[in-house]
Amino acid sequence: MGTTPDPNAVARFRTILAKMFPLEFFVVGDQELCWRFFRPAPNSYRHLRQTIESFSSNVFWSMSSGVDGGVCLRPTAIRETLVVPSQNPSTSRLRSPSEIQLREASQDWSTLLHLSEYLESELRLTASLPKTLSPDLWNPEVHKDLTEYADFLDSGFQEIWLAENPTTLNFRWPSTNSLLLSFGLTSREWESIVSGDRGINDPSIDGRQRDFPLLSRLPNITAPIKYQPDEVSELREECLKAASLARDQITVKGLDKLVISSGWAKKIGYGLVLVENEEGD
Repeated sequence: MGTTPDPNAVARFRTILAKMFPLEFFVVGDQELCWRFFRPAPNSYRHLRQTIESFSSNVFWSMSSGVDGGVCLRPTAIRETLVVPSQNPSTSRLRSPSEIQLREASQDWSTLLHLSEYLESELRLTASLPKTLSPDLWNPEVHKDLTEYADFLDSGFQEIWLAENPTTLNFRWPSTNSLLLSFGLTSREWESIVSGDRGINDPSIDGRQRDFPLLSRLPNITAPIKYQPDEVSELREECLKAASLARDQITVKGLDKLVISSGWAKKIGYGLVLVENEEGD
């Protein structure tokens, strides 16, 4: 039984994950492997979990939520199939699945390499190359020219809605004329845009809020922040300008989300609404 993760097996598993999406972090703990994908497709974690659960092994692997929006994988139990005598002494029978016993196996990493190979095959990643984390992935200047938009998972304390009529948007009963995106502004992104160095509320810069009249609505989170369809183009330009002045990565990542969402809204003739997420980051 492998009581510690084999470094080669861990490296192989990490490579398989990177073939799916770039990794923001990958940490090897005493009893688990933890990671976070960068802007994965909305159902990617669920699909990965289901594929892991379908892996046939004497070890049960469990994927659960981790810190900082990441997930963790650990071996949780070993399956033990007991053989009991049958009425015919010359034969024996296996217990039914309901009779299979489990015992804790938090330290059994022996099948990690086989799990990696299984994931690569089942997820059709054999011909794929690992994806690397690059600043271009959150560069507003790159995304300002998008013609096609795809949702991604990176929720935050502020949800982002696309709405045909932001004024009448009903969050409890959304209509077909609205779309809740799977990404939003995290609390760190919001704070950095609003109050960070060279942020829209930076007191060291005179007239800062006058430079960004639409972004200056962000500090008021007591009510939904609404941008009408005829405002999203200007909002997008303000975000691009603010990103060009930003000095930290967190600010740029948040502004990039607003560039993408406002560009998406512009393409379909919708407005934009930011509202506090009750579940937080």
